[in-house]
Amino acid sequence: MATKPQSWIWDASEGVLIDKSRTSEYLVLEDPLDVWYVGYTRRFEALLVLLSVTGVYTGFSIKIWNGSEWVDSLIDYDLDASDYVRWNLREDVPEWTKLGFSETDPHAATPPDSKERYWLKFSATGVATAAKISSLEVVPFVQYTTPQLVSEFLQRAAGEELDMTTLPSENTVENFIRRHEAELDRVTQRSWRLNDATEYQEFNYSGIKLRHAPVRRLEKVNLWQGTSWRTLQQGRTGECYAVDDVGFVYFTRWFVPVFVPYSGGGAVLPFIFLYMLRYPIEITYQWGEDFQTSPEAPYVEDVATRMVAISLLEMSESSILTKAGVEKVELSAKVRLWKDEIKEGLASLARGFVAW
Repeated sequence: MATKPQSWIWDASEGVLIDKSRTSEYLVLEDPLDVWYVGYTRRFEALLVLLSVTGVYTGFSIKIWNGSEWVDSLIDYDLDASDYVRWNLREDVPEWTKLGFSETDPHAATPPDSKERYWLKFSATGVATAAKISSLEVVPFVQYTTPQLVSEFLQRAAGEELDMTTLPSENTVENFIRRHEAELDRVTQRSWRLNDATEYQEFNYSGIKLRHAPVRRLEKVNLWQGTSWRTLQQGRTGECYAVDDVGFVYFTRWFVPVFVPYSGGGAVLPFIFLYMLRYPIEITYQWGEDFQTSPEAPYVEDVATRMVAISLLEMSESSILTKAGVEKVELSAKVRLWKDEIKEGLASLARGFVAW
């Protein structure tokens, strides 16, 4: 699942913060004093950036807010191409903290709103060509449920929203959600989130069946030419294209193979010649069912929420997580019931239909 983030531009020449979140196409970092902010209410681990004009910058940086100042991240991207940019939250942005903009911070200007978000701050010291954004999406760290839904399921006190100061914290619950998302995918052999994959296969004129489907985005198809990889042009009028639903990559032309010489001595037999033809292919893509449009999304959300709730109850003092004195059913009995419902839900999702 990818979703639209907040996209704000600090226009230094005008001294204003401009909200571009719902603008279809716009330039960013047109001046060395400009700043571009991308934010989302929960942690996110990837950007899908499509450019109609690629940027050329010097001194490019991506910073995060650590609670007291803007610090450098280890995210490797500088708007030089349309790209799917992914990072490791623990290694690349370990100190990432929410920030709500005000009329004095980070700029002396009225912000579009003051809601706390996780922000990426883009800037450059030199601009040769300003990048033009045609589409921008973020991939949340967790996608099947949210800390707030888990909190509501456990009947926490009304108005007691999870944050970094609560017990458990918002990030702790997200970490549990992430673990159970992987378990849900493993058991059902399906996935309703955006996943990365890179495969190495032998070229086949009839096409290549990928190991995962559906394909959400065919990022790159490389053909080995003996000493280097050549990136194939995508599209029905190009050199290759993907049939997304079935996860099949087709090729629209023949390619000159890499010939590996036979060193066995004597005459080179025809079958040996054919055996020595090699077409190594490297395919990078994103895959997974679209959670936002899947009719099974409510059931996936329900199963994931119950799985996380049980884990939290098993590792915490239950009185911290649930309302006291209002349970009509003993908590241990509830947990047993939830586990049975989870098993039934996982089996239904694995079969491709929900029988609830």
